[in-house]
Amino acid sequence: MSENFKLIVITSEKNIAGEAGLINDLFNAGLQMLHMRKPTHTIDEIRKLLNVISPAYHSKIVLHNHYELLNDYNLKGAHLPEKIRKEGIAGKIKHIVSTSFHSPEDILTTKLNLEYAFFSPVFESISKQGYKPIRETKILNAFFKNNKDRIRFPIIALGGITDKNILQTRDIGFSGAACIGYIWENTSPVAQFKKLQKIVQG
Repeated sequence: MSENFKLIVITSEKNIAGEAGLINDLFNAGLQMLHMRKPTHTIDEIRKLLNVISPAYHSKIVLHNHYELLNDYNLKGAHLPEKIRKEGIAGKIKHIVSTSFHSPEDILTTKLNLEYAFFSPVFESISKQGYKPIRETKILNAFFKNNKDRIRFPIIALGGITDKNILQTRDIGFSGAACIGYIWENTSPVAQFKKLQKIVQG
């Protein structure tokens, strides 16, 4: 698989036992980017988590909320969930690096300058029961093929990514894949990550 193919891990919404230590272990294993997605966590809870993650890895962490923490830590930047993006308040948020899309057409019309963006769900979600794709993979493949010159940033596949289908995301046209359930709903998150990493680097 291409060296440029991104492999991103998104935190679980739930509290995971020893989570900060596991995040450090993921980075030690070669993780290049982590999205901190804790929609029900208070700013103090996020701060507490960041304080236990090695500062050496902070520049590889993207926040999904509590963006004011970008002023206090050397983090990579902010991710805009689709709801926030559609509220039109993006101009008030600093260091936006990514956003979420659920419609391919929206990818072509956004005016945001992004490093990359998530598109979901590509496959049936592991972490969200009943969250199924609304576009067939062949339709997504045609979208990438027909709009190659109009897509201004890499699109990362999200939703149901496993060791069985991660190669398929590249074939569809995605520039990377992001995982939640495959990593965190397992007794060995780091081993799960290494399994995907081996496929991506193979």
